[in-house]
Amino acid sequence: MRVWILCGLLFVACSASTVTPTRQANERTPMPSATMLSGYAISPSASATAVPVVPVVRYLYAPTTNELVQQRDETNQLLTTIPTQHVVANGTHTMLAIRTRTDETFIYDVSTSQRIGPFDACDSMTWAPDNTTLWCMRFGHLYTIDQQQSDKLSVVAPADTYWAELIQHPTTREYWMLSASPSTNQLCTFNPDTYITSSTCMTAGSQPRWSPDGAFLAYTTDQQVVVRDTRNTVHARAGLGSLTILQMTWIDQRRLILTTPSQVYAFEINDARISLQASEAYVVGR
Repeated sequence: MRVWILCGLLFVACSASTVTPTRQANERTPMPSATMLSGYAISPSASATAVPVVPVVRYLYAPTTNELVQQRDETNQLLTTIPTQHVVANGTHTMLAIRTRTDETFIYDVSTSQRIGPFDACDSMTWAPDNTTLWCMRFGHLYTIDQQQSDKLSVVAPADTYWAELIQHPTTREYWMLSASPSTNQLCTFNPDTYITSSTCMTAGSQPRWSPDGAFLAYTTDQQVVVRDTRNTVHARAGLGSLTILQMTWIDQRRLILTTPSQVYAFEINDARISLQASEAYVVGR
């Protein structure tokens, strides 16, 4: 009997001294499936893939110092001190077309700081698909300017119309030509190979500008700034009063910068409000 009692006591003692095993440092707890903020599930077995970040590039001009600055993802790089009115960058941001405040046109090589020009002022500037040739609208005619400093007349507008501006859609990369006739202004798609406008047109005034996401088209007409959406219906409109707009530039998806001879204004399309800007430097191109 005593033997059995002794065995029972030993069993209880052994059970009490047993240590519960703990997780070792190199063991991992399985993680549940993660979900992106957009709602798309990420498979836990999928390898991580870096998402390319498209740099945000703006061109800022300080009128007191004549400094033209490239701002890429909030990092500034001084480019030149050409007194700048407007800038159009090619698709790789390696070449700039600069219209000066004295109404001349330069091509500026960002990597070498070389200036090509000056040429006569362009009413509107757009880079050709090769990203090295500049298309220049001048007095209703289309000129081409290249790095060999040639400036030649390429296309003359039809007799019954006037080609005012040539712009490119930011997402579809389509070219659009603003043609002005005695009765109407129309912004129509433009074939860069044949120099012919198509029947796909939108009503537009002066200085047509696509928003960075291509969702809106802004332009000026009858002392107003107007913004239409992709359905060609008016989204926002505001009177300009006595303001003379030299240049109109989108600063983000919902805001425009309006440059006058002496001041700079912002136009918020969500509430159709124009407000004076106090900033010393302002956006002159993208």
